[in-house]
Amino acid sequence: MYFIVGFYEASILPEAAGYSLRGRFPHLRLRPVEELPHLREILISIPAHISTIVLGADGLTTQVNILLSGGVMPVPSYLVCPERRVVTWQGLEDAYGAWMENVYLPRNAVRETYSPLGLKPAGESFTTLEVELIGGCGAQELQLKFQEFARGAGFESRARLTVRNAPLPSTLEESSGARESAGERIRVVIPPFRFMHPATMDLFYHAADPDLFFQESLDHLRLYLHSILPHDSAVSTFVVGFIAPRQNPLGLFIDDGGNSNLRCFVQALNDEIKHWCGSRSCAYYLDGDAVAQGVGKGRVDDGLVNFFGHRGLLLDYDGPLDEEFPVTDISVTRSFDIGIDLYLEHLVREILLRQIILTSDAKVKLVIIDLDNTLWRGLASDMRIGSWEGRPLAIVEALLILKKRGILLAIASKNDEDFIRKQWQKILGSHAVRGLGIPLSLDDFVMVRINFRPKAENIGEILDALNILPEHALFIDDNPLERETAIAAFPHLRTLGAEPNYIRRELLHSPYLQSVVITDEDRERSKTMRKRVDYWVSKSGGDSGRYLDGLGLRCMVRVVAPGDGAAGGRALQLLNKTNQWNLNGGRVVKEEMTRFLETDRVYVAEVADSGSSYGTVVVMILDEERKQVDYMAVSCRVIGMGVDEAVVGEMVRRFGPLAFAFAETDRNRASRTFFQSYAGSGVSDLPYIEQLEHPRHISIIWVEK
Repeated sequence: MYFIVGFYEASILPEAAGYSLRGRFPHLRLRPVEELPHLREILISIPAHISTIVLGADGLTTQVNILLSGGVMPVPSYLVCPERRVVTWQGLEDAYGAWMENVYLPRNAVRETYSPLGLKPAGESFTTLEVELIGGCGAQELQLKFQEFARGAGFESRARLTVRNAPLPSTLEESSGARESAGERIRVVIPPFRFMHPATMDLFYHAADPDLFFQESLDHLRLYLHSILPHDSAVSTFVVGFIAPRQNPLGLFIDDGGNSNLRCFVQALNDEIKHWCGSRSCAYYLDGDAVAQGVGKGRVDDGLVNFFGHRGLLLDYDGPLDEEFPVTDISVTRSFDIGIDLYLEHLVREILLRQIILTSDAKVKLVIIDLDNTLWRGLASDMRIGSWEGRPLAIVEALLILKKRGILLAIASKNDEDFIRKQWQKILGSHAVRGLGIPLSLDDFVMVRINFRPKAENIGEILDALNILPEHALFIDDNPLERETAIAAFPHLRTLGAEPNYIRRELLHSPYLQSVVITDEDRERSKTMRKRVDYWVSKSGGDSGRYLDGLGLRCMVRVVAPGDGAAGGRALQLLNKTNQWNLNGGRVVKEEMTRFLETDRVYVAEVADSGSSYGTVVVMILDEERKQVDYMAVSCRVIGMGVDEAVVGEMVRRFGPLAFAFAETDRNRASRTFFQSYAGSGVSDLPYIEQLEHPRHISIIWVEK
């Protein structure tokens, strides 16, 4: 959600450079209200951190204000401006504050609590989604709302309904066959609960043997799911679980955990859906019951007025049926505070968040955080820290969770480093009104920059040392001017801090800080990246050669066996997450990786030194017959340490001269530099390497099958 401000004076943009806009007003977007001459040239001439908040004109339906330069020029009468909201630069803060109070905060409090998109990059646009909705009346209700709610999250979509209440002998062609489409295809399946048993679920409490009834329902559910999705489907499919009753319908004191308890019955069927999705590469379980709990089951579950075996949404089923036999003038919609729209909106956003996690290249790999009044309350130099209870403790916990995910943590703070290091434990404990209570060490941060230099310089050093692009980093600071200067230096850097209550929500729930799986390499990333920082420090001091010689690096190269799921998963992750040393920016889906594994084309390299393992850091997909490398990626944690030279040198030695399917992207500068240095043909369409000696500081170990 953005605070849209229209302008029709070209002078607005150059003037904008003199204001703290992104740091102070993170939701602000400037939009020309009519075509301006030379707008493109104007945008190029102003600072990048200002030009990135200017959107193209697409009508005035969402206009919030008209911005005037000095307030002298009147607003032209032909411009539509609701309630004549006209502001100048001096009145912008008041207008933004009023929008926060009256629009943004009320919506967030209800609708966007657990589905944030605050870290969406300013320039990222989503591909149009072609959505097939499969199921009964629940899928039909979702179809009516999908496009509306998707547009609210920034997605254009087209949704079509395939009614499927029971399994069919074979899959429908439109469900499994390829269709020409300009966008991405996804499926959303909402199995109708009442059709999960041949005798219908209406008779649940009539069943003499609950265990047998459950087994028959389970078999029917499996048939239904198999008829929906072939095992080899490459279309992402999200299967929505059933909404379980809030309690055992037999009574509050009836604590029967078996199949005679409908709540346990439904949860067991959901477990089967989850297991089934886990056995397929492109199927994903979506916990509809948890979404309903978030909205409030009393506003969603039709068990309040409908039979328990229906397990549908709280709608007015009886109104049309009662027309011939009127009983009451009070409809279900008047009797209950129904939240179906909110439930469906959250369901759509859950799907879209997962789609972002699956497809976006704009993931955050590094979180850089300030200290005073950000990580803790108060100023450390005063030797009195406020209570860690509440927000500070919650942020620390979120940071440590991110570390578990493989996200790197760093500190950029204006403080006395010697004092902070010596007083760290006291800052966490006795200096605080109430101590932290959970372990947090400076070693949890891969790099610490505590000094009185401009923070942009410290951020630049951190990015350089970790070899991470600004667009993959997040900076958290309570000071809007610090955020603004950081963005001015790195226009694609994302920031948090303007709304402290939302920091934890974004850190834990943003799709840009999540991945599909968490690997062993992710868990060890902080530890291994500290080695890279040590290398960067030694390199800065001109002593990198001696440092590398002392590491005792060992590089183990091997082909990945077809049944090695862990290595195959890590190879897939490397190809799809790595940008800087990526041969051509190509991405691979799980089915393609499976085919590569079956033909012995996937090679990986694991690197270790005398003290620790860096994990799998190189993947190469080689076509031996064509003598060509089609895909290759090298983890940023070892770029510059000679690992790429060692692996390529060993592969050329074993397989002969190799061609590489290099293609330049806007990010793979590290791979371009590699081929400029070592390919005889330079960065041509197919760089060719005949021979490459591997660095002396790395021992190569070839692991046979």
